[in-house]
Amino acid sequence: PPFVCGRIGPPRERRSHLRATTASDPLGDDGLTASDLPKVVVFDLDGCLWRPEMYEIIWYSGGRGAPFREDPSNPGSLLTAGDEPVYLLGDVRDVMKELWTEPRWKGVRVGISSRTDEPNWAKELLGKFRVESGNEADTFALADVFESGPIEI
Repeated sequence: PPFVCGRIGPPRERRSHLRATTASDPLGDDGLTASDLPKVVVFDLDGCLWRPEMYEIIWYSGGRGAPFREDPSNPGSLLTAGDEPVYLLGDVRDVMKELWTEPRWKGVRVGISSRTDEPNWAKELLGKFRVESGNEADTFALADVFESGPIEI
């Protein structure tokens, strides 16, 4: 089944086809087996991983996007050079944490397919947005998740 921005797994109504677990094909908490997982998961950036979109930063910040820095008043968000907040949407951190830390996703390639007005800004954001891995507050950058393939923006 296709994977839509921020959703991992088939729609709930299709989960009834899942077979029983075996030692060689364990179930995750969601009932998916390794053979149910896709070979590739691809994300868009603007409007899928974060807000605002690059063109909005250009428009509302007068083109003052990079360099981005941590937002001291809102941990987990970044600020543009024009002091506009940039933040991850919905469950993006949880989705990325699962893709990065869960062994069953190890063989799945994760990529980006995005067209943006400012590809260097997008690459900087991927490097600066951090996600806690759950391992003694160890963190990783979104860019780390996409190391299995080239980042083409």
